[in-house]
Amino acid sequence: MARAKTFEEAMLRLEEVVDRLDGGDIPLEETIKLYKEGMEMYEFCQKKLQLVEGELKLLVVNPEEEEPEEENRETEE
Repeated sequence: MARAKTFEEAMLRLEEVVDRLDGGDIPLEETIKLYKEGMEMYEFCQKKLQLVEGELKLLVVNPEEEEPEEENRETEE
């Protein structure tokens, strides 16, 4: 099972897993393995979305405030 590095990679893999499961004609053991992998991808995506949602809420509350970490990283390099 490859670990997704980005939201997009995880979504793509999740779609592949769902397509395989929907297609049927796969052994029970592989079905279970795919289901587990699909759940991991789903949870990964959920966490990413929650993180982004939190960041967006902060931007909406403080739209003029930029992330100080980003500014500091750019000036430090």
